[in-house]
Amino acid sequence: IRLNTLGYLPAHDKKATVAAAAAEFRVVRDADGMVALRGRTAGPVHDADTQEDVYLADFSALRTSGVYHLEAEGAGRSPSFRIAPDVYNDAYRTMMQGMYLWRCGTAVKATYNGVTYSHEACHLDDAYLDYIGGGHTRAPSTRGWHDAGDYNKYTVNGAFAAGVLLLAWEQNAS
Repeated sequence: IRLNTLGYLPAHDKKATVAAAAAEFRVVRDADGMVALRGRTAGPVHDADTQEDVYLADFSALRTSGVYHLEAEGAGRSPSFRIAPDVYNDAYRTMMQGMYLWRCGTAVKATYNGVTYSHEACHLDDAYLDYIGGGHTRAPSTRGWHDAGDYNKYTVNGAFAAGVLLLAWEQNAS
């Protein structure tokens, strides 16, 4: 059973994919084992990405905050998930702290889950274009963000990060 383990907002869609033949599902409250919702799956539907025939469980009708798991005959039990209005707050804070800590051109320091992460100011000089055919000339390249795991800095990745943040704001502004 595949679902969003971060959780779901109470008034939004809540769906799971069951990768086994299952006609019915139930959503069970973790606190007391009570069945909060029963439903019928839709499908099978062919998933072109995984090349599987899967069944879809839509439990959007469940709007009560709490911790639950989904069960389906032949598929077992899903991991636990939360339904709550603040379900994405920790993920948002973690992502924003990551964007802060990946900053380049300034010293950064933050503590996350009891561990302090920091680095001194770096990439303080403009870059030479020698390796990309620009001759021995300099281009503005201070600040921005480090790339994934190598801590180099590429302006394309910084622009992509800014674009993703703007798109998230645009899609979620209310």
